[in-house]
Amino acid sequence: MTRIAQYKHTASSDMMSGLDGSFDFVHLDGRLVDADLPLLGRLLAHESVVALDDFEGIEKGVANLMNLRAAGLLRDHLLVYPCEVAALQALGFSDHAVTAILLPRSLVRFTNQ
Repeated sequence: MTRIAQYKHTASSDMMSGLDGSFDFVHLDGRLVDADLPLLGRLLAHESVVALDDFEGIEKGVANLMNLRAAGLLRDHLLVYPCEVAALQALGFSDHAVTAILLPRSLVRFTNQ
């Protein structure tokens, strides 16, 4: 069963402190602070998929990736950059994407054609 929880107008550290278990998917939409990193590390499973919003330039998504890596989190994950505008337009979308995804290496398989 899938359960979605939202914590509006709550500091990320306060929200993560109140969570138990591990999560298969996490969407990070906000700048992580140092206190968040050990809390987030406790909540991530080995095969968690993580979405990083605002992954462009020096925005918060890029900063979050740098902080996650510096903290030793998600080092076995591959970064999938946001889709390019031309590819989105070819699919009929008119806007750009700024969400990157961190995928566990164990979920990715390369095969010969």
